[in-house]
Amino acid sequence: MEKTNLFKKKYGILLDTETIMHEGKTLVYDIAWMIIDNQGNILSRHNYIVDEVFNNFPAMFDSHFVTYDKYRTYETMLQDRQVKLWNAYNIFRRLARTIADYNISFITAYNLGFDLRALKETAQYFDAVNPLETRADNLIFLDLWKLSKSHIATRPYQKHCQVHGWLTEKRKQPKTTAETVYRWIVKDDNFIESHTALADCEIEVVIYRKCKQKKKRIPENAYLTY
Repeated sequence: MEKTNLFKKKYGILLDTETIMHEGKTLVYDIAWMIIDNQGNILSRHNYIVDEVFNNFPAMFDSHFVTYDKYRTYETMLQDRQVKLWNAYNIFRRLARTIADYNISFITAYNLGFDLRALKETAQYFDAVNPLETRADNLIFLDLWKLSKSHIATRPYQKHCQVHGWLTEKRKQPKTTAETVYRWIVKDDNFIESHTALADCEIEVVIYRKCKQKKKRIPENAYLTY
């Protein structure tokens, strides 16, 4: 069966991770996923903080990507019960249950290759079973970043980026980050991405819906293998 037909028939997971570097490994400390249908309608939301990473602050947080202020943000989220604190083993088990219960057929994320690597290294580091690997033969992996570059980052978008200075540092090309693409879609030039997993999923699902509305063919390079 063709990949496009699988999208029409079943549900998918849109996910996002926030990570640290530790001992040469990319480890997830914040993971969120949404169960969505083919058009991007949301069935449910899930958000977890990885206990083994979070509760070893600052020893585990040996990366400049995570500041103490960011750590305190998560403390507040936990106190307000906006997110759950679970160990890696149980988070991966919940992800596996989600895949099974909803007969998930596709996984998508913005720059999905990074998330897949981070989840793989996190599972290995904490001796957990990663269902995205064990069930990879039955899943389609769709990189939302590559999809948005094909469907959204066309000439009008590129011109807007030039006018507003949304350019890469080295090559001075239009940025295609989730933040800038979302700004373009919702017409909010001042939007700043929060870089917490569930909040980022909320903007990425908007990007996914916009791509689906284009009704264009999905480019082959947007499909990844695990």
